[in-house]
Amino acid sequence: MELSERVKRLKPSATLTITACAKKMKKEGKDVLIFAAGEPDFDTPEHIKSAAKRALDEGFTKYTPTAGIDELKAAVCFRYKEDYKVTFEPKNVIVTVGGKHALFNAFLALLNAGDEVIILAPYWVSYPPMVEIAGGVPKIVYMKEENCFAPTIEDIEAAMTNRTRAIVVNSPSNPTGCVIPRNVLQEIYDLCKSRKIFVISDEIYDKLVYKTEPCTMFSMKGADFSNLMIINGVSKSYSMTGWRIGYAIGDESLIAAMGKIQDQSTSNPTSFAQKGALEALLQSQDDLKNMLVEFDERRRLVHEGFNSIDGLFSVEPKGAFYIFPNFSSYYGKKTPSGKVVSNSLDMADYLLNEAGVCLIPGEPFASDQHLRLSFATSKEDLKEGLKRVERALKSLR
Repeated sequence: MELSERVKRLKPSATLTITACAKKMKKEGKDVLIFAAGEPDFDTPEHIKSAAKRALDEGFTKYTPTAGIDELKAAVCFRYKEDYKVTFEPKNVIVTVGGKHALFNAFLALLNAGDEVIILAPYWVSYPPMVEIAGGVPKIVYMKEENCFAPTIEDIEAAMTNRTRAIVVNSPSNPTGCVIPRNVLQEIYDLCKSRKIFVISDEIYDKLVYKTEPCTMFSMKGADFSNLMIINGVSKSYSMTGWRIGYAIGDESLIAAMGKIQDQSTSNPTSFAQKGALEALLQSQDDLKNMLVEFDERRRLVHEGFNSIDGLFSVEPKGAFYIFPNFSSYYGKKTPSGKVVSNSLDMADYLLNEAGVCLIPGEPFASDQHLRLSFATSKEDLKEGLKRVERALKSLR
């Protein structure tokens, strides 16, 4: 069958490939520790599940407005006012089928063929493909490890051309756990405002921060929706990944345009899942606070653990639940079977087969020196995983 050129250009996901391999090994009875999950390992809080069950029992199972129920859009306004002291109206909000869907609709609504979108690397693997599907051109700006993976305004400005339409900012970051300092966010916003370049701020991990206060791009001095859209959702902060409820906040005309796209694609997000999200945003945030305490302990464990292994280095993650250690000092060494480890894909394959540890190679995130570990799993597994990684590295010649 002849497929579209668009689909032919899409690359298969290396992250999904190695994760599927690890899960297959585990299903076959092999002892494998999987540190690939991009989701909290905690269950969705009971009061949120109960709200969805009530909605089902009450027959809330029909179509809703495409852009989401009014109560949920108002709840997004409430949450941002409560947490960040910023105000906007429900007309500035669209509810989507997960945060990825919000990003996809935003790119479709904003980009014309050939428009450039600056993407800060290391980046979440889906940003460039989504830009390309929408007809845009990803323009990659590489951030330096010695700068804790925070961008510099000079590097961003150097990447701008007369074709630059937007920049994607992701803080806290997947895969690095980097939190961009507030003063740098302000510089990025000011520069983009002066150049009439659109800022897409992916804030899906905004509440998962350590040693710092949560931050939104909308709280920058002078910020307005004329050149800013915020992407968020309930997946990470409330452990609701499978519920598929995200949202975008922006200018009313852009929100309406995204609504038209949604009209002709997915229609509304799942009705009773919206009721669960409503409960998550409006009610007690104690479960989130408890989750943060546990994540912080795991974060310190893996950061200290990786940096204690000879030849490894990892920047301390300040947000999300990922760490991105640098394995490149082991490249060029041979495995016991004689194969040379040349890159992150080789290293991930070696650790999986030799040590029974599944880490995600950094190459799909645009940083081949690194591998990503998710610490959204038990401390016991993390401790054992670190031991296995150290033993496997010592076996390299």
